[in-house]
Amino acid sequence: MKEKQRKIMGLIISFVMIITIMPQTIWASDAGSREDAVKWAYAQEGKFLDYDKVYGAQCVDLVHYYYAYFGKASYATGNGCDFVNNKLPDGWTRIKNTADFVPQPGDIAVWGKELSQYGHVAIILSADAHSFVSMDQNWPRGSACKKVTHNYNKFWGVIRPNFSEPPSDPVTTTPSIWKNSDSYTVGNSATLTWNSVDNATGYWFSVWYKGNKLLQLRFQEARNIH
Repeated sequence: MKEKQRKIMGLIISFVMIITIMPQTIWASDAGSREDAVKWAYAQEGKFLDYDKVYGAQCVDLVHYYYAYFGKASYATGNGCDFVNNKLPDGWTRIKNTADFVPQPGDIAVWGKELSQYGHVAIILSADAHSFVSMDQNWPRGSACKKVTHNYNKFWGVIRPNFSEPPSDPVTTTPSIWKNSDSYTVGNSATLTWNSVDNATGYWFSVWYKGNKLLQLRFQEARNIH
């Protein structure tokens, strides 16, 4: 180290403190974001979807393909009314309608036997306290996938898939240097001292001579360099 200190004369020392705040994101979802799922639903408009090739294009066929979009096709079983209580994939939730409940885009709308013998299912595109718009198939009977506006009469509730949400962009804080420059010309020796900064991922110190980097060090915490 003493030999390196003797070589420091006339060198330019640059000290850069890089602070990056990385938000923690848990990726435990099935497929895509809510936004992507809704885009998928919009893209089905005008199609006749018959997933199981039985009874033609039914409302459950649209939802069966929606489950398949998430890689969960085996869970889409029964008629529309059966989605009131059939088994859900891990992480999915079933929410019963209440007076103040408002569905979210991407939710699966469910009607039980209060509506009809077989019930109905659809994919919600938008909603407010008074009505919602969904992508429906076989509503009315025999129709292709299309946007339908519903009120909440006889509406049972929703199934909410386990959506992923894209991580927030990292927030980078501009380094704060307590002089007008982040490089300094020194003689035989130099001492740099800095304070720790919350969320800093590290502190970098480098020594340059005639445009060539001779030394670079990285520290995890504040300290003195001699």
